[in-house]
Formats: sequence, C-alpha cells, structure tokens
Amino acid sequence: LVSQRRCPLKALNQTLSKICKLILKQHRAWCKVIHSLSGINYMWISDNFNDVLSKLDKINSRTKAVSAKQYDFSTLYTSLPKQFILDQLNWCIEKAFIGGKKEFISVYSSNARFVDKPRDNTLCFNEEKLKNVFRFVIENAFFKFGSIVIKQQQGIAMGLDPAPFIANLSLYACEHKFQAKLSKENYNAAKQNNNNSRYID
Repeated sequence: LVSQRRCPLKALNQTLSKICKLILKQHRAWCKVIHSLSGINYMWISDNFNDVLSKLDKINSRTKAVSAKQYDFSTLYTSLPKQFILDQLNWCIEKAFIGGKKEFISVYSSNARFVDKPRDNTLCFNEEKLKNVFRFVIENAFFKFGSIVIKQQQGIAMGLDPAPFIANLSLYACEHKFQAKLSKENYNAAKQNNNNSRYID
C-alpha cells in the first residue's frame, strides 16, 4: 500500500477520482436504459452490500433461491496488466463522452460535469487529453525506498486516489462487453446474470 500524501501528482489524482465518478454515473444511466429496453443487466457494480440483499429479497419474493456463490480477487490491483487497464478505461471514456453529448469535462471543487464550453480558468479535459492523462498516471507509478527508486510495471498503484474507480471501470467494461455478446448468442443465459453483483470493499 502506497501512501502518497507528499506525491506531486496528488491533486491530479484527486481530480481523476471526480472524473471517474462522472464516467461511472454516465455508464449507470446508459445501462439503466439498456436494461429497460432489453431486460439485460450490464451493470454489476454494487456500492454496498444492501444491493446484494435487495437482489436476494427480490428473488425470494418470487421463488426460493437455490444457491448463491461468491468469489474474491486476492490480488486484483497488481494482477491487471497496464495495457488491459488502459484499453478498458479508454472504452469507458469514449462511451461516456458519447452519452454526455458534450465536448469537455470540467472539474470543480466537489465534482465534474460534461460541458459544451468550459468557464475561463476552469480545469477541463476533452476525450483525447483525458486518455493521455490516465495513461501518464498509470504508466508512471514510482516508489522510493531509501535511495532506491522503483517503477511499477504491472497493475495499479494501491493508495492512488482513483485506483478503486479505475479497477471498477476496467472490470465493468469487460462485464458490459461480455453481457452484450452473450445476449446476442444466448439471451436467457445473459438474463441469468442479471443478479450478479461485484463490490470493491
């Protein structure tokens, strides 16, 4: 776990966290529309355990659940290859800008928003600039141990402000693509995944 209180990129990483929240919000809205039209749930991210409980209650209100299974990532952050993370994150960014229907994301003190024309002196990103900033942060994680400087070669640095959001969005992109492909090949199988939930504690 990396403590980055004195990291020179601390402010930038906090900014990226706000942007990740906006991107996730955009994808939640998109998946809600898809679910209403197709009956397939593409969004498995849970913010808390209550989401899982509500799904179990819903199943049991119709019929008794036969079984429930749970799995755990033991080393998620450092298991994801950097290029995989960047590819999935870029996909999320592209889709979010399409859904946001604006050219820029402006970042404010408490949040980030899609805008057509940023205010003067407001930090803002277009799609390409945002991709480049995420690439820089992910590819340039350095750690100092005494006089030794080490560069992280794989995964996301634990302790990085946007790390949970980056991991969440990367896995969500895979889940979304998986559900989209499965719904075309086997609709019933895709629908059976509707009660899947994934939670980063």
